[in-house]
Amino acid sequence: MQTILNILYGNLNEEPDKEIITFIKGTEKKAYKYYQLINRIVDYQVWFRENRYIGSDTTVLIVDEISINIVAAFFAAIAAGVRPAFFAYPSEKHSEEQFFHSLQNLHNTHKINLILTNLSLKNKIKMHANYEWNVETLDVVNQLESIETDFGDSAKEGFIQFSSGTTGIKKGVLITSKMLLGQLDSYYKTLNITADSKIISWLPHYHDMGLVACILMPIIKKIPVVYTTPFEWVKNPQILFNLVESESGTHVWLPNFALGHITKNVSNEKIHTINLNCLRKIILCSEPALSKTIFKFREKYCNCGIEDLIFENCYAMAENTFAVTTTKGGLKSLEIDHKKFRMGDISECKGSGIWLTSAGECIEGVEVKIIDDEEIALGDEKVGEIAIKSNFLIHQYLHSDNNKSYFTEDNWFKTGDLGFLRNGNLYIAGRKKELIIIAGENIYPQDIEDILNANEKLIPGRNVAFGIDDTKGTEALIILAEVKDNLDPPNEIEIRREILNKCGVSVTKLSLVPHMTLLKGTAGKISRSLNRQKYLFEQVGSKKIKKLDTVNLALELSHITGVQNLEANTPLISSGIIDSFSLVVVKTMLEELLGVKIPEDKVSFANFETIKLITQLIESLGISDLKDKSARSEVESDRNKSLEEFERVGMLPTKFSNGMFKDFFVLLMNKLPIPYPAIYKLLLRLAGIKYGRNLKILGKIKFKINGNTSNIQFGDFVTLGDGVDIRIRESGKVILGDRVYIDSNVRLVAARNGNIYIGCGSEIGFNSVINSGGNTTIGRYCMIASGVNINSSKHGVVKNRYIKTQPHSHGIVNIGDDVWIGAGVSILINSYIETGAIIGSNSVVSGKIPEFSVSVGVPAKVIQYRS
Repeated sequence: MQTILNILYGNLNEEPDKEIITFIKGTEKKAYKYYQLINRIVDYQVWFRENRYIGSDTTVLIVDEISINIVAAFFAAIAAGVRPAFFAYPSEKHSEEQFFHSLQNLHNTHKINLILTNLSLKNKIKMHANYEWNVETLDVVNQLESIETDFGDSAKEGFIQFSSGTTGIKKGVLITSKMLLGQLDSYYKTLNITADSKIISWLPHYHDMGLVACILMPIIKKIPVVYTTPFEWVKNPQILFNLVESESGTHVWLPNFALGHITKNVSNEKIHTINLNCLRKIILCSEPALSKTIFKFREKYCNCGIEDLIFENCYAMAENTFAVTTTKGGLKSLEIDHKKFRMGDISECKGSGIWLTSAGECIEGVEVKIIDDEEIALGDEKVGEIAIKSNFLIHQYLHSDNNKSYFTEDNWFKTGDLGFLRNGNLYIAGRKKELIIIAGENIYPQDIEDILNANEKLIPGRNVAFGIDDTKGTEALIILAEVKDNLDPPNEIEIRREILNKCGVSVTKLSLVPHMTLLKGTAGKISRSLNRQKYLFEQVGSKKIKKLDTVNLALELSHITGVQNLEANTPLISSGIIDSFSLVVVKTMLEELLGVKIPEDKVSFANFETIKLITQLIESLGISDLKDKSARSEVESDRNKSLEEFERVGMLPTKFSNGMFKDFFVLLMNKLPIPYPAIYKLLLRLAGIKYGRNLKILGKIKFKINGNTSNIQFGDFVTLGDGVDIRIRESGKVILGDRVYIDSNVRLVAARNGNIYIGCGSEIGFNSVINSGGNTTIGRYCMIASGVNINSSKHGVVKNRYIKTQPHSHGIVNIGDDVWIGAGVSILINSYIETGAIIGSNSVVSGKIPEFSVSVGVPAKVIQYRS
C-alpha cells in the first residue's frame, strides 16, 4: 500500500507549481506551491530523525495557529512514523489557566514526548508546566538543508485526534494511514470535485472537520485550499464569503451555528456587494442542520448569486476518521409530530411539527444501525442509539481502561448519538447523554435552546439546556443563557411561559449570566456537558434568614427556582416557575424553616400562586419566626465556626408608622443642624425606616427617598458613618444585615426594582458608591475598601445618539461571602465574585471571579488562589 508521503510525491511530480494551500490573516496572504510544501515537510522529517523523534511510541503535540509550518510538521511526523496531534491554540478570550490545566491532563494521560509551538507559548508552557516537558519552537527547521527523504512505512503511519472538550481527560483516537486514505477515497466520491474546485475554510485545524475535510483531503487529493483563522472569522464573519468571491471558492464546510453567525452578523449593506455564483456546495457538519437556519441564510443572500448553491449535510466523527453519512444532491427534511417524537415514535405532520434534516446515506465502506439500550437493532422510524461499523473505524480509544463499553458485543461502535433511519437516510435527534427525561418524556435540549436563540435580549448560540437528577426521581430542567450587555435583562417569566407552552415542560432553574460565562469545547461550540459539570460543581445552599416577610421569602425562593427579581405578586404557578413537583419542594422548605407541618388542605396552587399569598398563608397559621438552616457543606461549616459568637443576636420587633408623614420626617433628618443619634433614630422610626438593636450613627446622614421608606431596612448593630447618603427610587430596596459597617461618605443608590443587600458583618469603606438599578448582593463578612465603585447598571453608548439621551441597562452584581475588595476597584454590571475571592486595588471586575482566587488588573484576572 502507498504511503501518504509517496502520494504527495506523486502529486509533486504531476503538478509541482500548483498552488495547494494559501493562508490569509488580515491583509497578509501567503500562497504555497506543492514543491514548497514538500520541501518544508522534508525539512521537518530530517529534524525528527536527527533528534531521534521516530517510531510509533512517540507522540508529538503541535500547538499553534494555522500555518505552513504546522501543516508540514504534521505530515513530516506521519512520514517519520511519529504520532502527531494538533491541540487547540489558546485564544485571547479563553483562560490561560484553563488551557494549561487541559494541557497538563493531556500530557499526563497520553504521554506526550514533544510539544512544538511558537516562542511565546513555549516560554509560557515552561513557566506553568513541569520543567521536564520537552518543548521546541516550530522554527527549528530554518537552518536545515533538505536531503533525500524516506517515504516511510504505511503500516506505521498514523496520527492522533483528541475528543472535543475544554477540561478533564480527552479521549485520543489513532487514525492509521489505511483508515485515512480509505476514508478520503470514499468521501471524495460524494463531493463532485472538478479541476477548478477550491475549498475555503476558517475551521479549527485540531477538529476532525477542519483537519480531515479542509487540510488532509485537499493536500492529498490536490484540491487547492484557502485558510483563514477562526479568530479572524469570528470577529469578521463576512471574510469567509469575501474569500469565496476573491479566490473563486467552490466548497465550504460549516457547522450549523456558523451559518447562523454569517446570516445574523453580516450587514445588509455589505451583502449587496457579495457575489457567490462560484460557490457550489455548503456542507453542514458537526451538529444537526436546522431547516430554519438554512431558510434564513437563503432569504438574506438570495441576491448574491446562490441560485445553483447546493446544501449538503454530513454526519461525521473522529472515531470514524471523518464522514459516516452524507446527503447527495441536496437536503431532505421531515416534519414530525413533536409529542410523539418525545415518546420515541416518528409520525409525519404538517404545519405544527418540528423539522429534522436528513444526514444522508452511508458513504461507501460504512454501515449504520439503530439500537436500543439492550443493543437490539430497531426498525425504521424508531429512535435509538446510532451504532456504526466501518473500514475507517477505530478499535479502541488510546490509554482507556473502558473500551468495551463503547462497542456492542458484535463490535459495532456505539456513537452516543440518538437518531432514526427512514428510507436509508439517517436523522440525528441529539446526544444520548444530553437527553433530558422529565416524567417519562424525552426533552431534546436543542428544542429549548432554539427558543432561547430567538430571544432578542439573549445572545444566540450562547445558551445551554440540560437535566440534573432531583429528589423527585426524575430530572430537573436547568437553563443557562448569556444576556446581551447593552439591553435590559429579559423577562424570565415570559421565557419560562414560552418554554412551557411550546415544549410542555417547566423550567426548574433559569440562570441569566454575563457574556463569556459559558464554557466552550475545543470545537469552538458552547458545551452542554462542560457547563453541566461546572453548574453541579458550583451549587451551594441558600443563606440563612431569620424573619419571614416577602423580601426574605423572595430571596429563599430565588435559590430554589433560580429566578431573580421575584416580586410579591410574581405569578409562580401559572408562569411555570413552580410546577406540581416543585410545590412539594417549596412546602418542605417552608416546613424545615418554620419547624412545623403545613396542613395538607392548605397546600394548593391558589395558596402558592404568589409570594404574597404564601406569606399570608404562613401568617394565617400564626407563624413568622424561622429556624436557622444548618450549614449546607463541610467547607462552609468549618468556615462558619469562627463566626458563631457573632450569630447570637436577632432582630427586635419594631412598630413603624404608616408612612403618612414620611417626607416630612425625612426632610427633618436631612436638615438636622446637629447630628444627635437619638433624634435620628426617632425620625427613622417615624418615617417608617426599619432598624434593629444598637444602631450607631456617627455623624450627619442623608436620605433621598422617592419610594416606600419601608424598603430601607437595617439589622442589629449596624453602624452608619458621617456623610452616609442613602437613596431609593420607585421600588428600590436597601437592606443592611446585622453588624454591617458603612464608613463615611458612602453612597447607596437603589432605583427602579433594584436591590442592594449587604450581608452580616460586611464593611463598606470610605467614599465608596453602590449604584443599583438591578440587583446588588454582597455576602457575609466582606471587606470593601475605600473608593470602591459597584454598579449593576450602565448607560447606553450607541454612536448615533447623544449619550445623555440613551437609556440605562440593568443587571446583576453578586459578591459572595468573605470577599476582600481593594481600594479603588470598579465592579461593573453582570459581575459575579465568588466566595473567598480577593480583588487587588484599582482593578476593574467584569464577569466572573472564581472562589478563593486572587485577581488583579484591568480587567481583573486570576493570578493565584488562597491556600
